[in-house]
Amino acid sequence: MKLAVVGLGLVSPAGITSSEHVFYLRARVPPPAASPFLLAGGRRLSVGFCPWIGARERAAARIARIALAAMVEATRPLLHPARAPGLDRIALVLVAASPRPGLSRDDVREVEAALAARLGVVDPLRFRGEAGCFAGLRAAEELLAGGQARAVAIVAADSLISIERLRHWVSHPPSPWAAEVPRPSEGAAALVVTTPDAARLARLPLLGTVHGAAVVQGRSTDADDAIVDGAAMTQALRDLPRIGRVGAVFGQLQVGSLRQTEWLLALARSGERFEPEHEATCPEVEVGVVGAAAGAFNLAYGLATLRHGATESPAAAGAPMLAWAISPDGTRGVAMATGAGA
Repeated sequence: MKLAVVGLGLVSPAGITSSEHVFYLRARVPPPAASPFLLAGGRRLSVGFCPWIGARERAAARIARIALAAMVEATRPLLHPARAPGLDRIALVLVAASPRPGLSRDDVREVEAALAARLGVVDPLRFRGEAGCFAGLRAAEELLAGGQARAVAIVAADSLISIERLRHWVSHPPSPWAAEVPRPSEGAAALVVTTPDAARLARLPLLGTVHGAAVVQGRSTDADDAIVDGAAMTQALRDLPRIGRVGAVFGQLQVGSLRQTEWLLALARSGERFEPEHEATCPEVEVGVVGAAAGAFNLAYGLATLRHGATESPAAAGAPMLAWAISPDGTRGVAMATGAGA
């Protein structure tokens, strides 16, 4: 696999572009909007929501809005009048949450229809959960290799901001002995990928390169108490190409015990693949939990950070990066990428 990334889009309560996320999160601005959701006794429930949407919009509508905004940013380079023709056949890969409290099957279909209509795509590919992005990257490689598309837009979006979902969140807290989980939030990420040759012919600036993606089903999930052994994520790391020691990791390290333990065990077994002082970043600590958007969000945020030279560890400069996420059903996903100048 060698996918040229030619478009990035990020939307969350922290900003509406990928560049805003890189600098706003580093500076920890803007401050989050006050939560309008109250617990028993009048205490406010800490949530993250896009202030320009507000908190009243129903789930399907708000997911569609943030997904469209991310997709518009990511696909903008393809619509520039100075670009050469040839990337007119764009396939669409959609990543969304499975139906759950506050998000019905019809809600998911509504979001998918809105995005497909915007790009004029009849039959988009669909994946579910946080790791769906990485399965989508593998599917994109097949579409490009088979000539079915000249470019592929991967769009992932989710929102936990609805009365039904937040009621479920409050009534199903993590164990008091488990690692903390960031506040519920919402977010969308989009990446446009093509082949390196097609990117050159279209004179599109290269924002990064994805060198490999792996997806492995693990035994432990969000719905059971199975022992987290790190085996699935370890296997996913082994399935990635070796292109140098990893200098930066963008993942769900601080999103609950399952994800934290799985990653740390896999990291311990694969230490030779990482710089000893590599940078580890969990965007959801600042943004809040973004659900099914997490995998794509981590990858897009990581590439945008490398593009702007905004990493903090010297080990990250010019080195490969990893993005990873784990879906509620236990699917582990990871991708290896390099920045534009690497």
